[in-house]
Amino acid sequence: MKYAFHALLAAGLWFTTGAAYAETWQTYQDDSRLCRVEYPSSLFQRGSVDEDDFLRFSSRSGDASFRIATRPNEGDWTPEDIKAEFVKKTNSILVYDRENDNFLVLSGFRGDSIFYSKISLSEDRKQLCILHISYPSSEKQVFNDIVPRMSRSFRAKGHRITLFEAG
Repeated sequence: MKYAFHALLAAGLWFTTGAAYAETWQTYQDDSRLCRVEYPSSLFQRGSVDEDDFLRFSSRSGDASFRIATRPNEGDWTPEDIKAEFVKKTNSILVYDRENDNFLVLSGFRGDSIFYSKISLSEDRKQLCILHISYPSSEKQVFNDIVPRMSRSFRAKGHRITLFEAG
């Protein structure tokens, strides 16, 4: 009986934590009105622009975050070009990638954290919207519901969601 109580308590705490994160969502749209994403404001608080010129949103504990930025696509890069550069320049273990003409998704491990990055091209392909999400591997269960919703909502202005992307 004692163990059953502890199991129920642990399950209740996990469920409450996950539910709390999903209760309040807001939409962030950058000043250029080019990039937008829905995010759980009950989990992430808006911070400041970091050294890479990304706007950073962090969890209260600081161990989970997402960063968002708009960049000109001066090199006329394709999603394939961006992936090649990422693989060349980062010290990450890439376990998932998906791309089409409008976006690129990269996900994997960097140290003890899981990362999820999505780069969306504007309709005219002149701008890139970049979203990076990072969280501890130990919180994978909580973020399994959060990351897909953020990803589906993330887009560059004029970017039309495709069936391939929605899946």
